Amino acid sequence: LFWTPEGLRRIKFDDKSLLMDVPPTERWERLKDVSWKKSFAKTYKERRTMWHFMTNFSRVWVMHITVYWYYIIYVANFLYDPFFEMHDVQSTVGKTKGQIPDLPNQDAKRYTLMAAGGALAPFLCLLGTFAEMFFVPANKHTQRALWLRVLLFVIILAADIAPTFWVWPNGDDPNYDLSKVDYSAVYQSKVPSKLDDPDSGAVSTWKAARAVSIVQFIYSVLFTIFLSLMPSALMFKPRKKNRNGRGLINRTFAGNFPPLKIAARSISLSLWGAIFLCKFIESYFFLALSFKDPFRWLYAYHLPADECTERFFNSNLCSNQNYITLAFMLLLDLVLFFLDTYLWYVVWNTIFSVGRSFYLGVSIWTPWRNVFSRLPKRIYAKILATADMEVKYKPKVLCSQIWNAVVISMYREHLLSVDHVQKLLYQQVASDDDGKRTLKPPAFFVSQDDAAFNQEFYPSHSEAERRISFFAQSLSSVLPEPVP
Repeated sequence: LFWTPEGLRRIKFDDKSLLMDVPPTERWERLKDVSWKKSFAKTYKERRTMWHFMTNFSRVWVMHITVYWYYIIYVANFLYDPFFEMHDVQSTVGKTKGQIPDLPNQDAKRYTLMAAGGALAPFLCLLGTFAEMFFVPANKHTQRALWLRVLLFVIILAADIAPTFWVWPNGDDPNYDLSKVDYSAVYQSKVPSKLDDPDSGAVSTWKAARAVSIVQFIYSVLFTIFLSLMPSALMFKPRKKNRNGRGLINRTFAGNFPPLKIAARSISLSLWGAIFLCKFIESYFFLALSFKDPFRWLYAYHLPADECTERFFNSNLCSNQNYITLAFMLLLDLVLFFLDTYLWYVVWNTIFSVGRSFYLGVSIWTPWRNVFSRLPKRIYAKILATADMEVKYKPKVLCSQIWNAVVISMYREHLLSVDHVQKLLYQQVASDDDGKRTLKPPAFFVSQDDAAFNQEFYPSHSEAERRISFFAQSLSSVLPEPVP
């Protein structure tokens, strides 16, 4: 209400006069007379549904489902190439001494079918945009932006999938005689004969279809990458800052992200680059390529309808059992494709975390005795701004004040007993000099360095142990310079 001029203009009194019409010097005094019920209005009904998964994680869906389509269509060459068995180096069908015969080129159909899957990217973004319409205020500004986004996604989708309807009928190689090919067979056993005088017009059309399919595939990959990396809020918008009230709200709340320095951004990009590089390589060989044979045989298997009957669905269910099984297996393989990303996230996040810990000086291999035995020196060097103030006390006195305050605060929270406190505090003891007293550090700092100590300074596995350990580990890392 107070962030935009339009919101301020809605603040009114019981007589419907506006607060902004009051002279500026009198507005503060008149706030007590504002009719807040008339000034505030519920602009939309807030919803919480499962469609938030589509809106908030649309990029996750795009980068997984679309890439999975690319992989499956690439390895399932039996969908568009009747001579896929002869193209296989390890197969002996139609070959002499393992040599691959001269076969028709099916690149046009392969690339256009893979590129058609790229239409899944704008389609998933369309679903996320339609779901977003139910989660944002239905005002002119938001609806116009969303419908513009819908229009652009429809254009991208149409441009991606439209060439397939022309390339597919013209994708067969006209240099070969394919009239005798039995497309219903599991695989072809005879090599097609090559035509001596193919139709020049058909050859030109086929070459054009192959070129269009390659361009279509490149277009599909580029937009898949774009839709995977670009957040929905920044799509198809100028990058200049919006200086009106609405832009101020977005920069303060919805779009308030801390800027990363070059080093931090490089580490972040390296982390996610390593995750997806390993994920896509491993998923291709162990999820997509290994699924080729089950996909092939389930797709080619057909049970005659007269050999299959069922009480409720007659022969409709069991005659399509292969497709039902294939659908469930594809769904399971896709779920594993998602989980594979999490696997590599755990692996690389652990590697980067260990490296970061070594860089900061904190790791599980850091000697425990060093963490606590050097704690007084680190308190003096990293917490006290000794370089910017006049030091009137000895370092031990200053460190004791901070350490004793930490221990006493935990005692007040009932995390330490009196006996534990006595063992952890700096205490004044008589000095060798007559009439003087000195501070005795707790044995806790040196106990980790000497195996002869067998005392309990805090309850085992307690909150006090966690806090003291975290305090010591924090001071062993890189900290900004202390300020007075």
